[in-house]
Amino acid sequence: MCEACHTEMEKAMFEFMFSTGCRIGEIVSLEKDDINWSNRNCKMISCSPIHPFL
Repeated sequence: MCEACHTEMEKAMFEFMFSTGCRIGEIVSLEKDDINWSNRNCKMISCSPIHPFL
């Protein structure tokens, strides 16, 4: 699947989705302030009513 990616950004998004289980809508809703680069984590707001915060 990753071989079908044409740009570095596509590869990064694919790897992020694959490794975290996040959906496109959850990734698109991410903002810079949601990412903690020093701890290498991010705050996600899920689209799922079962798990609203990841």
